[in-house]
Amino acid sequence: MCKSHPYKYLSQHIQEINYIFYKLLDFYDIKINEKEKKLFEYVIKYHDIGKCREEFQEYIKNIEENKKVSSPGSHSLWSIEKIEELLKKNSFWNKDKEFVKEYDILISYLIAKHHSNLTLEFPKNIKKQLAKLILIMKNTNKVDEKTITILYDHIELYYKLYFIRNFSSMDDIIKIADLYGIFKIADVLSAKNGLNDIDKLTKRIEIKREDIKKIIKHKLDEKRWLVQNKLSEYDYLFLRAPTGWGKTTTSLFFAMNKNYRKIFITLPTITSIKKFYDSLTKIFNKDEVGMYFYFYDALLNINDEIDERINSLFYIQNLYSPINITTVDQILLSFLQAGKYFLKRLNLRKSMLIIDEVHLLTPQMIFLLKKFIQYLVPIYDIKLLLMSATFPRGLKEYLLEGLPNNNVKFGAIDIYGIWDKGYYDEYYYNRKRFELFIEDNDILENIDFIIKENKDNKSILVITNTVEKAVAIYKKLRDDYNTKNILLLHSRYMFKDREDKENKIDKIINKKGILISTQISEVSLDIDFDILFTEMAPISSLVQRFGRVNRYGLKTDAKVYVFYPLEIKEMKGDERKIYPYNIEEIKKSKEILKKLMDERNLSEGNLINIIDREYNINFYKDLINNEGIEKLYRDLFEIRNEKSTLWFFSSIYEEDGRKLLEFRDNITTLIIPYGELLFNKEKDLYNKIINNLINKYESLRNTGSYEDWVKFFAKAKLYSVPVPIWVFVNSKENDEKYGFPIIEELPEGINYKYSSEYGFINLDKLKKYGI
Repeated sequence: MCKSHPYKYLSQHIQEINYIFYKLLDFYDIKINEKEKKLFEYVIKYHDIGKCREEFQEYIKNIEENKKVSSPGSHSLWSIEKIEELLKKNSFWNKDKEFVKEYDILISYLIAKHHSNLTLEFPKNIKKQLAKLILIMKNTNKVDEKTITILYDHIELYYKLYFIRNFSSMDDIIKIADLYGIFKIADVLSAKNGLNDIDKLTKRIEIKREDIKKIIKHKLDEKRWLVQNKLSEYDYLFLRAPTGWGKTTTSLFFAMNKNYRKIFITLPTITSIKKFYDSLTKIFNKDEVGMYFYFYDALLNINDEIDERINSLFYIQNLYSPINITTVDQILLSFLQAGKYFLKRLNLRKSMLIIDEVHLLTPQMIFLLKKFIQYLVPIYDIKLLLMSATFPRGLKEYLLEGLPNNNVKFGAIDIYGIWDKGYYDEYYYNRKRFELFIEDNDILENIDFIIKENKDNKSILVITNTVEKAVAIYKKLRDDYNTKNILLLHSRYMFKDREDKENKIDKIINKKGILISTQISEVSLDIDFDILFTEMAPISSLVQRFGRVNRYGLKTDAKVYVFYPLEIKEMKGDERKIYPYNIEEIKKSKEILKKLMDERNLSEGNLINIIDREYNINFYKDLINNEGIEKLYRDLFEIRNEKSTLWFFSSIYEEDGRKLLEFRDNITTLIIPYGELLFNKEKDLYNKIINNLINKYESLRNTGSYEDWVKFFAKAKLYSVPVPIWVFVNSKENDEKYGFPIIEELPEGINYKYSSEYGFINLDKLKKYGI
């Protein structure tokens, strides 16, 4: 008998995979036919058969004896070589000869790819062996080098034609991908001795009214509570509610009285995710609530079995809780079939999906959300709640236009009463909380003005559109004006450093200091300042920023100053693409605010009325068309719709799959900066800590338990930083050295460094501000 893993025989591994596989099938309520059942019986039985080779058994023995080892070779290759051997002996198909002849190509493909993504890219040796195996399977008389080479050169086309010929419907091919995802989960759990953890993965939480009350506590408003309870009456819902109304917390009402497997809540920033996680874990157990942040290694095609398994384990640990808090780009990336999408998309089956702050979505995300509602929501029976403080009528109409006539029928609740008079709240409609001033010059030209207002014993919040401009203002206040009571906070800090800064915010407010921040303050923090200095941004973002001043309407002299960022006037091409906001939306905001001033009515209801008038469906159509988004994705979705096979292959390494990733500074991934990416002042300290992480990783690679890895990833997250994903898509794959996303080198021409004071900053951009 041969072993598949240290201290585990292959027969036991197969038995455990089968057990977990059928437990998960039952949990997700996936019905499979006899052919699908047999398909995965073969994949499970033969995926690790190559490990029975003598050199692999010696490798396992050395691990058990705590000897330092390196991988002896690709057992995926050896497994398909073993299948060739069995075929020649006529002992592969047993009694299922006709079935195997129909599915042999798919069986060999899944076994060859079972430690990589579902792409049509193969290492050369595996590609050649697959070409040879296909010829043998099809009883071709010519299994010679010339014929093998011809098929080798065209194997991608062969597989595409095979899938098109054998899978006629989108539903069928999506189910095959999901079944493969279940197989992979079972494989990883068995390999890491996590058989007992299957109960955690299949646990379901029923949301109760009392749970929500406990989270709200003293903030419970009886009138508001009656409306919040109404969320449970809808399966598909648009919700427009003001800042401070409690959308995020009470969105849990949407899950009441419904049949679902898991709850997904998407929030726009990692800070807001962490804050909501802290609230939920006061009511639910920590193993019932998961946070998923996007580690950079999710982009990479990891070939090492152990690193690939750890990579998959990270998904399972962080995305398979009964309640999962993540970012919307993770939902859309799984829909785009990016990377290990088959481990993520599966989880959306019969799920409850709540997307908060819809107004913050980039134009690409809006377009992809529309396609997501069109294709995946009905197939997966996803219950969907979309929420925003502004939620323009035109956005709602754009998302609904052209949807197929199926069971996905959206309702709407509007607290301002503009959509639905039944929920009208006069207090919010007529609320006026501040005096508004619009300036045509740049905020960097008004540092004196910030100092002057602060000297009048006022707490000041400064919000810029970019991290580097926030850092520039901070450094000018600190160095040129010797300002002491100031704090810099943005999204690009290590978790441990950001938590330390967030704990100082109340002190800044109480001592009438200055907080310099970015979009992170729009949605993540329950803060209340006297005066706001902000850059012009899309109107939905400005409304969120306005909500951080005189939050509860108790102050009589609150002020908001809005400045126009001068740098956008000169932006072209790629600069416009990576700027956090669409430039046309910023120009539109300026028009809307001027109209608001002209009408001399600064009530929130009047602002929402103007937003609905200006942001009509044609605005969103033009926005999508002018950025070329529909054209960009047209082929992807039209071809997918015609050829169901394209709902199967991972697309992240193809141009179509990267379009979402290479856009905007506010689409981020997590990395751990190391070496030359650290400022000299803290380099020794952080390098020592990160070296310890690397050593710990290496010590756990072969024999670490599921619990060991939970602890490791928790510690690694403390030193990770959210950074713009476009920076790293083309960077050198540092984690091939370390196994997880430690980055010590960037592509030429990209100059970033990290410090606990400034965060992860672009030094070249700072120079443009004279810093």
